[in-house]
Amino acid sequence: MKKNRAKGWIALLAMAVLVSGMSAADTMMKQKQHTDAFKMMGQEQPAKDMIQTFWFTDDKMVSQSDEQSILVRLDKNAIYMIDHVQKVYSELPPNLFEAMAEEAGAEDEEAMKAMPEFMKNMMKMKATVQPTNEGKKIKNWNAKKYLQTIEMAMGKTTSEIWATEDIKINKDLYLKFSTAMFAMQPGMKEMMDDMMKEMQKIKGFQVQSSSVSDMMGTQLKSSMELLEYKEGNPPAGTYDIPAGYKQKKWSGK
Repeated sequence: MKKNRAKGWIALLAMAVLVSGMSAADTMMKQKQHTDAFKMMGQEQPAKDMIQTFWFTDDKMVSQSDEQSILVRLDKNAIYMIDHVQKVYSELPPNLFEAMAEEAGAEDEEAMKAMPEFMKNMMKMKATVQPTNEGKKIKNWNAKKYLQTIEMAMGKTTSEIWATEDIKINKDLYLKFSTAMFAMQPGMKEMMDDMMKEMQKIKGFQVQSSSVSDMMGTQLKSSMELLEYKEGNPPAGTYDIPAGYKQKKWSGK
């Protein structure tokens, strides 16, 4: 589930650059995400297509796929990982880095203290966005092309992003969710603030993108396509833990 969890976090982070304008109703976005086949650390992963649905409102947000959901509840100051395969859920600990250090099994006190700093350095991101004058019609939307680069300790991702200003939703609203996820981690909020300032160069809402990531000597290719966007009332229970799911202790594995 670790790989799926990482994809979920990346999807939520990507949402930070999707939104602009103001919306009173709940907002739904459905995306198709594709990942090419790749081989990493001796393990082969086949090509995969996934439909991901996002719902969000003033104090709640959820990212849903067939295998897992990530639920952010600002009204409860809580973030939940939901596994639909095993029908279990876990709540992320308040200090994620310390929990990851414990999960890694650091054997002495000094190693435990060093782990959060190590994890913070591993997750540091530097983003650059280059607007272009290139435009095209995507479905019913007038879109403009942007070139984005994100650099991390593990590698670099370059993306071609098409965004439209024909769709108007609330950018400030999503920034609340990104702050909720990272403000609790030392040094992360400042990093995210700098990243978000660069992302403001993307005007409007992403409707299509393609990315190439170079991670630990492996090239990963992926793409995203917006299938549907609407405002309205979500299905009952959208922002709740599914009935019958059992709680388990959070694990970084």
